[in-house]
Amino acid sequence: MPRITWRDRYRPLIGDIIGKLGTEDMRSVRRALRLAFPGPRAYFCLRIWRDECRVQLGLKVKKPPRNLRPDPNQKDLF
Repeated sequence: MPRITWRDRYRPLIGDIIGKLGTEDMRSVRRALRLAFPGPRAYFCLRIWRDECRVQLGLKVKKPPRNLRPDPNQKDLF
């Protein structure tokens, strides 16, 4: 059985809201998305909800951290 992630769960909900309201009035779209969040307004699932909203609205998405060069002075732990 495939594992369903929070993002997979929220993607259609967010898409429906944006599809119904369009993107003309961003203030009302953001308000509707904020009110439609299914669950407590905390924890990891809220972070995924907000990130997926940004992705579907085409807003600035947080970039993953840069690949940093390892420190040559760093020793192995084990």
